[in-house]
Amino acid sequence: MKKTLSKLAVLVATTLSLSAVAFEAAAANSIVGGWHETNLAGNNEVIMFLNDGTYFQVQDDGTSTGMEYGTYSYSEAYNQVSFNTLIDTN
Repeated sequence: MKKTLSKLAVLVATTLSLSAVAFEAAAANSIVGGWHETNLAGNNEVIMFLNDGTYFQVQDDGTSTGMEYGTYSYSEAYNQVSFNTLIDTN
């Protein structure tokens, strides 16, 4: 996934306030950031890897939705991600 923006500001709305959140681009060889996949069945999945070692994953299979939250570790040498799922509603 190629990231072309070095900084991105996003407005976050809540019921009480509106605030700006600044995002920094991750290193070129990092998996930190958001990833989207549409599988062969046409189902959508999005996963967000955060700098602090946590991840969020959401999916919509056309009939139900779900999410996961947990921690991850990434081995750049083996290009492998390991997950420790803490919440799973898929």
